[in-house]
Amino acid sequence: MKRRHLLLCLFSAAVLMGITVLLSGESATGSVPECDSIISTFFGKVEAGDFGGAIDFVYANNPWMANKVDDIQSLKSQFMGLPQITGKYLGHEFMIEEEMTAKIIYVNHIVYMERQPLRFYFLFYKVNDQWMTYSFGYTDDLDEWIEEKIKTDYIYSKQ
Repeated sequence: MKRRHLLLCLFSAAVLMGITVLLSGESATGSVPECDSIISTFFGKVEAGDFGGAIDFVYANNPWMANKVDDIQSLKSQFMGLPQITGKYLGHEFMIEEEMTAKIIYVNHIVYMERQPLRFYFLFYKVNDQWMTYSFGYTDDLDEWIEEKIKTDYIYSKQ
C-alpha cells in the first residue's frame, strides 16, 4: 500500500511538472538545445523502429567512441533486441535533467514499451563549446530509482 501511494504521488508530481513545462513554453526534453536535438533525433529513430541507427546516431558526435567499438556494438545488439523483450515502443516523456557541472548534463526519459516502462538516461559532456554524448544507457529499475530519488530529495529538502 505504501509503495502504491508513493508511486501515485510521484505520478501526480510528474503530471504537474509536465503541465508546467507545457504552459511555460520550455523544451520538453531539457534546457540545452544541442542535447535536446540529439535526444529528439534519437527518439525519432527509435519510434521508426531503427534501434541500431539510434545507437549509431547518439554516439556519432563523440570521436572517442571509435576506441570503444566492441562496447558500442554490444550495446547496439542489446538495444536492437529490446522490442522482442519489452514489446513495441509506445512513446516517451522527459523526466529530469540534472546539470552536474557547467560541462556535464544528465538527462532521464521514461520510455513506454508494451510490457513495461523503462528509463533511458543520457550523459552529455561539453568539450571546446561542443556537446557530445558521453554515455547512454537504459534500465528497467524504474521503481527502485524513483524510491531512491524520493528518499534523497526528501533528505536534502529537510536540511
